[in-house]
Amino acid sequence: MIKKLIENYQDFHDALITEIKYFNGYNFLASSFEMTTLKVIISCFNIKREYKNDLIEINCEGISCFIYEKWDGMIFETFIKEENGEITLDFSHENVRDLFVVKCQKVSYRVLEQKS
Repeated sequence: MIKKLIENYQDFHDALITEIKYFNGYNFLASSFEMTTLKVIISCFNIKREYKNDLIEINCEGISCFIYEKWDGMIFETFIKEENGEITLDFSHENVRDLFVVKCQKVSYRVLEQKS
């Protein structure tokens, strides 16, 4: 899934993060912890569709690290790496400090809307 994400959107240059939802895994009714998840919704340009705009949802599961510091949400270069079963998405790679970094076990995505 990572390969396809990179093929379609490369480093998400000039993309905009529109929404972030983090679930720490706590199931209130069962009083237990489940898998942590993070959903990131991004307005970005699809290279395979002649740079037409897509709204996508990236789903991360099994979060081991989640850093988020509020900023304008504009992405200029995303660092994506998979190593030793851990996936790293650094949406703020161009900045001196880590503003938005996710490390997780699994990543998937889906297209929510497309502009023609």
